[in-house]
Amino acid sequence: MNEIFAPLYEGWGLFWLGDFSNDLYSNNLYTPVGLIMLISSIIWMLVYYYVIDHPRFAKAWHWLVWILILCGINFAVANYVSFSQLTELYTAQEKDVPYYAEFTTFSFVNALWTFIVAFAVSLLIKGKSVMCRRTPF
Repeated sequence: MNEIFAPLYEGWGLFWLGDFSNDLYSNNLYTPVGLIMLISSIIWMLVYYYVIDHPRFAKAWHWLVWILILCGINFAVANYVSFSQLTELYTAQEKDVPYYAEFTTFSFVNALWTFIVAFAVSLLIKGKSVMCRRTPF
């Protein structure tokens, strides 16, 4: 699975962060972050379209806020997973973690992919919703 998520998170070279990306890949950290992003996006959109499914929430801005909250959650997940795992790795080697901004960049890339996946899932499942089938458009 790491081979599937690595090119996505590295943006086919656009978001490659050197040693940080190498550390994420060699410690198989793309997989848990990617799976959490995929599963949470699917569940989150199913809840919006089939559980909440109320006329009050059938507006584009409600949908956008819903997805932005999901992006924030996945930003935090990517930051937590990468920071905790790489900190543990470097602490075991008795070294300081050489990354700071890279954690944030990786988390933003995860939030971007979350938005893209949630949007795609939204387009695929909105047709069977009773009240929100026209949301976001």
